[in-house]
Amino acid sequence: MTVPAELSAPPARAAWCMPVWWRGHGLAVTDTVFASRHGRLTRTLALVPHAKVQSVRLLQGPWMRRRSVADIHVETGANTTVAARLRGADEAAELLHSQADRSRTGRRTARPDRWMA
Repeated sequence: MTVPAELSAPPARAAWCMPVWWRGHGLAVTDTVFASRHGRLTRTLALVPHAKVQSVRLLQGPWMRRRSVADIHVETGANTTVAARLRGADEAAELLHSQADRSRTGRRTARPDRWMA
């Protein structure tokens, strides 16, 4: 499984929502995984195989709506959620639909022992 060395950063307008920490967030989506990074000083990278995704949701409060940014939360079960924070609203809506399609396809093509474990 390979993850791109460079993860896409949130747009500059997201700086208003999290003035110091917004640059610590990153996102990459490959054919096999959803990769999300968070943290400014100590970075944490979360990798979620598409076959393990149970639900995808878009969160956007009033302040985020005003700045045209949104969060995408990918839930993998067992109380595990990986978030792609502070994405552009248009990018987040597109990511929501494309991730739902990728997870459906991933579950359909993966062997049961791969996604049930």
